[in-house]
Formats: sequence, structure tokens, C-alpha cells
Amino acid sequence: MTAHTMTATTMTATSRLLLTLIVVSQAALAMAQEIVTPAPAPTSITAPAAAAVAQDPVPDRNAMVDAFVATLQGANLTSDLRRKVADTIARDRDDAIYGRDVIATALTHMHPRFRTALVDYANDQSDKAIASLRQLADSPEPYLAAHARYFLARTLVTQERYEEALPYLERTLDKDATRTLYADEATFMKAVIEASMLQRKESIATFKQFLERFPQSPERLRVGAAVMIAQLEAIEDGRISDVQDRMDFSRRKLDLERTDEPTQDQQAQIIALLDALIKEAEDKENSGGGGGGGGSGGGSGQASGANRPSGPASQSTAPAGAGGVGDL
Repeated sequence: MTAHTMTATTMTATSRLLLTLIVVSQAALAMAQEIVTPAPAPTSITAPAAAAVAQDPVPDRNAMVDAFVATLQGANLTSDLRRKVADTIARDRDDAIYGRDVIATALTHMHPRFRTALVDYANDQSDKAIASLRQLADSPEPYLAAHARYFLARTLVTQERYEEALPYLERTLDKDATRTLYADEATFMKAVIEASMLQRKESIATFKQFLERFPQSPERLRVGAAVMIAQLEAIEDGRISDVQDRMDFSRRKLDLERTDEPTQDQQAQIIALLDALIKEAEDKENSGGGGGGGGSGGGSGQASGANRPSGPASQSTAPAGAGGVGDL
């Protein structure tokens, strides 16, 4: 098996695994199911007047949480609900695991429909979650709408509907950048989606941006980004690694029952590339066995030719553990 074949196979497996690391996060599942630790004594929701979150490339998390808290001062909340939200923020904002979900968790207390949508998402009821999150994405409440858009993107990703998910991720990284704490995950997910959509140069650039902007992001994602960059850079246009990538793209589109022009173009390119690879293999076979007379000689030229396949493998298969995927 060639290194290019292994690269294509392991890249597809790696990209799916890395998306799983984002989509099925322990914190999100716990948030949706409301698995909580004992809360401290009730605290006040009041906070200093919200200052504008600095337009830094990576907004400060504490400033973003404080800005969210400030918006609650005039919110129409019962005293019990206000206390519950205050306790959630006090408990989770500095937590190593649940800190990134603190605003989303508070929103699940304030908006039952959002909480129900996340429960559906966590329970693999994606269609129900998508229908609810689409409606909430248009909410006039900016923090609710921003989180609905982000989780809508995550839910669409579970169905491999990458083209639909990408605009929501881009919105998370642009207009919603100061309203959610998921900029690193959104950047990482955007890069994986770009790779799956055959936008390799864009994907490499986004992965590098992720590594530069988010040095404190979870190690599993940083390692995954480095692995993906190496695998993407190893792919050569027109080689079997490229064909494998395009076949997976076509498979996903057909699974979604989309036989539009981009899908047909990729299928035509796959056939053309395979034809070229088969001809190349045949030419090498003919060249390697051409001067041996009876074909039984022991010369080095024939030994080299004997190690060549007569054509491309019918299926690209990576050995177990290739690429270290299982260790991520």
C-alpha cells in the first residue's frame, strides 16, 4: 500500500473522529441533561455595568460572560429563575470543563425551547433539534439566537450536511463572536468541514489559524489540527489519495440524495483520474516486463516489475492504527 493511499484513508477517518470530538462533547451532553454539581450558596446576579467587549482577535472570556450578565439585569425573570441563573454562572464560569458552556447553560434555564432542542441534539434526534434551532436562530434575543445558530451548525454536522453548517459557523466567528464562547471549536470545525468539501488549501489555512489563535484550546484538538495539516499537505492532485477524497465527497453527496452538478463533476473527475492511474500502472507493468525474454529471468528490472501492482487496488484500506488516530 502506498503512503498516498494510507493518507487518504486515514485523513477521512481522522476528520470524522475529530468532528466527533467536537459534536459529542461531555460538557454539551451534561448541559442538555442538566447533570450538575452541588451549587454554592445563592449569589446576586448584579454585576458592574457592561463594558464593550474589546475587539481583540480572541475576546476575553470573562469580559464576554460579564457582558452577558449585564444584559440580564433588565430581563423579565422570576426571582427563582434569576437565582438559578446566577448560581449557574458563579459555579461554572471558571470551571475547566464546563466554563465554555456557562452562557449556553444559563440560556437553557431561561428558554425551555432551547433546552429541549439541546436534549434532542444529545439524544440523536437531529431532525427535531434542527427544526427547533432554526426557529430560535431568528430570535430577537441576541445571545439566544447566536447559540441557536452555533448548535444548529453542530447538529447539521452530525448529518454530514456541511454546506448548510458552514454559514452558521462563519456567523459564529463573525457577528456572533462576542456572544458565544465557542470560537475555537467553530474554527476547528470549519477547517474539518473545508477538508471534507475538498477545499484543502482553505482547510490548511484555517487549521493553522486555529493553532495560532487558540493556544489554550484542548490538547486533543490541537493535536488533531496538526495531524490534519500533515495529511492534507501529503495529498497530491491526481494520485490515489486525491481519488479517495473525491470518492468520499461523492458518497456523502449521494447519501444526502444530492446529484447536482458539483456531485456529477466530482464523479466525472473520479472516473478520469482512475482511468489515468490504471493507464499509468499498465504502462509501468509493460515497461517493467518488456526485456526479459521468457519472463523468468532474475534481473533487477524484473524484480522491480514484479513488485508493482497490475492496477490500482479495488479498495483503499489502511492498516490498524494508521496515522495514530486511535490515540487522539
